[in-house]
Amino acid sequence: MADGALADTYRMVTVTDTLTESNSKKMNNRPTLEQRLERARALRASGHNCAQTVAIVFDDIDGAPSEADAARMFGPLGGGVSAQGLICGALSAGLMISALTDPADTPKARVYVLGRERSEAFERRFGSKDCRELKQKYKVACNDLIYGTITAIHNRLESESHD
Repeated sequence: MADGALADTYRMVTVTDTLTESNSKKMNNRPTLEQRLERARALRASGHNCAQTVAIVFDDIDGAPSEADAARMFGPLGGGVSAQGLICGALSAGLMISALTDPADTPKARVYVLGRERSEAFERRFGSKDCRELKQKYKVACNDLIYGTITAIHNRLESESHD
């Protein structure tokens, strides 16, 4: 084998080993629920909104955006879609992050069923899906919505990893 081909093979093996090792570490070193919640508290203290916070604490999930990208992408969802009091930003971000944990080839009809089930569970727990209603009628604090959403996603991931 020529030196160039040998070097290319070595680079391919090294890259493959590094990716496999990285994915293995990602799977085996998932943050605990308390670590996620502590990070969420720090993010909130630094000014991140509900949607940004939920998305960022799950940046260990395959396909999730980096912290910087999540802050930009999920920013407009805060306050019930750009502070309009519409669908809760924690719920919106939670649905999007949860979708990343479903198989990539999940049929659209199944995606809708899962999204509906998850949003209905949120509504049963907190009383509404609507930001304005959650805050005004049900007097639920944004942090409670954030931490509840993070807990629900984390617990589902934990139970699925033990199946």
